[in-house]
Amino acid sequence: HDGERGEWVCSWIESNCCLYEGDRAGELIELYPAQRAFLMRLFSWVRWSDECDQYIRRFTHASYWAAKKNGKSPMAAAVHLYLLCADGEPGQKVYMMANTGLQARIAQRHAVNMVRMSPSLSADCTINGTTLDIIHRPSNSRVEVVTGNDRRGADSKHGYNGSVCIDEMHVVT
Repeated sequence: HDGERGEWVCSWIESNCCLYEGDRAGELIELYPAQRAFLMRLFSWVRWSDECDQYIRRFTHASYWAAKKNGKSPMAAAVHLYLLCADGEPGQKVYMMANTGLQARIAQRHAVNMVRMSPSLSADCTINGTTLDIIHRPSNSRVEVVTGNDRRGADSKHGYNGSVCIDEMHVVT
């Protein structure tokens, strides 16, 4: 267990990611206690990997469930921006997924606006206004929106390698 790793993630999010809608629009995110606890568990627990010759995260899958209006989409956006810009993996691929393109773009719109509102993120990232993809130029990493709401589209999405965040998991089939 390495609490500094989890604290680094929480601090990075609270220092770089602003809300863009609601009463607190323009303010930096303040993680709720449940969000902080989730991120601390997810990012602090590590184990040694002989294959990688370094410590790696213990958990490769996690799920965060909360009631409506508890900041799930902004948190998802902030986590995938962290993975894109601050996790230290060159060429990282991060995917925002949902059952429909509309739902996936809700969380991605949070990420796009977080980049636009942050001087440091906007200096290092390029946003494709049509697809909402975000490219982090220093690490050559990218966030893309992926949907699975049609059979042909879902079949073509096998073989992705990267980090995935799925919004509204309960409706993904």
